[in-house]
Amino acid sequence: MKNRIAKDIAIGLGLLVVYVVAGKLGLKLAFVNASATAVWPPTGIALAALVLLGFRFWPVIFVGAFLVNLTTAGSVLTSVSIALGNTLEAVVGAYLVTRFARGKLAFERPRDIFKFAALAGLISTAISASIGVTTLLFGNLATPGQGGKIWLTWWLGDMGGALLVAPFLIIWSSFTLPKKIQPKKILEMLFFLVVLLLTGQIIFGQTPWAAHHYSLDFLLVPLMLWVALRFGRRQTVTAVLIFSALAIWGTLQGFGPFAQGSPDISLLLLQGFLVTVVMGTLTVSALITQQQKLQDDLIDYTGQLDQEKIKAEALLASIGEGIVATDETGKIILVNNAFQNLVGRTGDEITGQYINKAFKMQDEQGREITPERRPLNLALSRGEKITANYFLLRKDNTKFFAAITAAPISLGGKTIGAIKVIRDISKEKEIDKAKSEFVSLASHQLRTPLTVIKWHSSRLLEYWDSQSLDKETQKKYIKEIYQINEHMMDLVSAILNVSKIDLGTLAVEPENIYLENIAQEVLKDLDTEIQAKSLNITTQFSPTPATVMADPQLMRILFQNLLTNSIKYTPEHGQIACSIKLEANNFLITVSDTGIGIPANDGEKIFEKFYRTDMARNIDPNGNGLGMYIVKAIVNVAGGKIWFHSPSAGPADGSNPAANQNQNPGTTFYVMIPSTGMKQKAGVKGLTESYS
Repeated sequence: MKNRIAKDIAIGLGLLVVYVVAGKLGLKLAFVNASATAVWPPTGIALAALVLLGFRFWPVIFVGAFLVNLTTAGSVLTSVSIALGNTLEAVVGAYLVTRFARGKLAFERPRDIFKFAALAGLISTAISASIGVTTLLFGNLATPGQGGKIWLTWWLGDMGGALLVAPFLIIWSSFTLPKKIQPKKILEMLFFLVVLLLTGQIIFGQTPWAAHHYSLDFLLVPLMLWVALRFGRRQTVTAVLIFSALAIWGTLQGFGPFAQGSPDISLLLLQGFLVTVVMGTLTVSALITQQQKLQDDLIDYTGQLDQEKIKAEALLASIGEGIVATDETGKIILVNNAFQNLVGRTGDEITGQYINKAFKMQDEQGREITPERRPLNLALSRGEKITANYFLLRKDNTKFFAAITAAPISLGGKTIGAIKVIRDISKEKEIDKAKSEFVSLASHQLRTPLTVIKWHSSRLLEYWDSQSLDKETQKKYIKEIYQINEHMMDLVSAILNVSKIDLGTLAVEPENIYLENIAQEVLKDLDTEIQAKSLNITTQFSPTPATVMADPQLMRILFQNLLTNSIKYTPEHGQIACSIKLEANNFLITVSDTGIGIPANDGEKIFEKFYRTDMARNIDPNGNGLGMYIVKAIVNVAGGKIWFHSPSAGPADGSNPAANQNQNPGTTFYVMIPSTGMKQKAGVKGLTESYS
């Protein structure tokens, strides 16, 4: 608070000194009366001070005006009265300018400049002139016959101060040093100043033209346009003030077009000319500044639009779903990268086309969707969001199943276009189909063993109390229930494995392993079954085996299924061979047997879910038909291939005894795994081991 008071006092003292000095200089040009002059800078100083600093400085204006008048002519009372008029002039002028002409921003817009000229130059100055002349008349400092002439001089002098000095002070109050100095601009300013001084000398100096009072004042007009167009408001008011000083000096010396008659009349004519020039030039400068600001704002806005466009395009490109935008007629105006990839066409190919012709759309029965049934056309015609699922045809006529959402774009209640979002749901549809198929097949597979368990359980309960079943029969039923339960556990494990494969959630965790070690471990685990059938097992492994990056659990399940099938479907005393060798950057796994073989007409179905040949069902009715499907899935995960060879085994139903005598042609399965191995994949746990 103390700092502010001290600051205000310092500013007030400075303002007081400037006001008094300017007032004394102005009154030196008082010709019609000692208190009235055609040049009165204090009006502009007082007006600018109250607009910029605030109304709290009005006492400084009053004291300054009082001191100027007291030391010039009249009594204390007349000096107080005139000082009151000067102060009211400044206060009213500052209020009107602040209230109606945007205060210190009055010179930024042409209409505010005209308001400033009317309010501060015409209206408020009449207050000081009226109070001043009245004071002179009542104080016997002027005669009634002089009143009109004194009032006009007083009013025009104050107007000149308000419209010449105040703009200079207000405009320069917001000056800040430029961040970058432009040497060319400074040179041009200096050149302009030289031309301005020479022009002033020609018009108002000791030259033949000025001495003969030639009307050369029009030479100032192009100079003012130059400064207004090239430099701006600050340089404009500065140029006018410099020229005013030259013009006043020359006119008082009797030179120039306005030096005619008495000095007072000459100065009044000059003031009118200078006020007209400065207001016109400031208006032109404001127009130029306003236009420049509009251009700068437009450039900034255009830059912002470009930035927003870049952001929007980046966002659009990063969206995984395909997006296409059309106008109100359905003509494509924008597509993102995802959409181009989905339909197999570039943006240049389809932009500008009507969406009905850009690509074809079909329902699940393969029937083409007519234009009036297409989601985007429905969205445009109904004005609401439309969703649908259809097949879309790519450029190569392949198709994919898509979820489509189309919504209209409205502006001011009018539809101006539409947006369509396309998401490829082929995988989801395959998964849904697989789930339905899986549930159907799984329920069918589980129904039979559950029925048998129910039947045996009911038999045991029925005869439990009567004890009519002997222990051997009871043991038989319980053993069958146990075996069926084991089969169901294997089936459930296989079903869970298949679900992980179908849903794509199978985890792959590769390690550096030896395939030979996995094969030997599985053969060791199956030794009991091998011995029970007196099978002859031969292996052929490299003496210097190589490692491969593979998931040990998945490879174990692969060997389990291949070797278990060979053991299960090879008769007693049969042959089974297993070999692993590295060929051309691939590991080739071979499992061959002398079993029942695979009929030729079953070859393409052997890797399908739940599929079993008739001969396999005759040998093992409890198999689930999922083993080879899982093996194929593991090979696919490794990026490898699997195939088999089996000579025709005759009738698949095993009904021909003659054929059955020679129905063991055997089968050889080949599995090729790249030596680069498997890639790690996150997911749920791996597969569950099963020997069925």
